[in-house]
Amino acid sequence: MSDSLRKIPYAPDERIFPSPSDDDLWISVLAHMREEYPERALEEHVRQSFETVCEANDNYMLFKDFLRKVRLSWLWKRPPAPRGMLGLE
Repeated sequence: MSDSLRKIPYAPDERIFPSPSDDDLWISVLAHMREEYPERALEEHVRQSFETVCEANDNYMLFKDFLRKVRLSWLWKRPPAPRGMLGLE
C-alpha cells in the first residue's frame, strides 16, 4: 500500500455520515478494500460503489455497516476476475 494511502482510524462502531465529499472516509474505505482484495479493488470501481452507497444513505451509520454496504455494492458491480487470477488456467 502506498504511503499516500493509509487507513484513517475509524473504529468499527464509530458513527459516520456517508458523504461522497468526505476524503477521510473515502481514503479509509479504499484502504480497507485494497487490504482485503489487493489485486481486485481498482480505485474507479470502489469509488463508484462508495458514491452509490453515500447517495443512497442520508443518515448517520456505523462505519462497519457503511463498509459492508460498499463491499457488497462493489462485489455486485465489479468486472469478473481474469481466469489466470483465479488459478483456473
